Amino acid sequence: MHHVYAGDDKRLVLVRDLHGREYHYRGPKGRERLVQERYGEDNCFSKYYRGCKGQERLVRTVYTLSHGFLFGGGNDSTVEYYKGGKGKERKVRVTFPDGLTQYYEGEQGKERFVRA
Repeated sequence: MHHVYAGDDKRLVLVRDLHGREYHYRGPKGRERLVQERYGEDNCFSKYYRGCKGQERLVRTVYTLSHGFLFGGGNDSTVEYYKGGKGKERKVRVTFPDGLTQYYEGEQGKERFVRA
């Protein structure tokens, strides 16, 4: 693991594991909270978190497909949105690159599509 610190107070801002997965942190020293996790080829998968240190909850995942060599440039992203406390996050909405949005209901792991 590689840790990166910033500022005079040497607060944690980044952890990179041996597989290239990155964990980004914000906040004052001792209260750094996870705000983003990035992984995959070219960091194409991102997870975003909110909450105080130790209570970070998943609020959004983004999968970005870079296909510039095929379609003339640009990125397309599929975004999943979540609600719920840490460990109980449930998918509530997915937005696709073409603009289609799907809505979901149900508890974590049992979410079901309800409408587009």
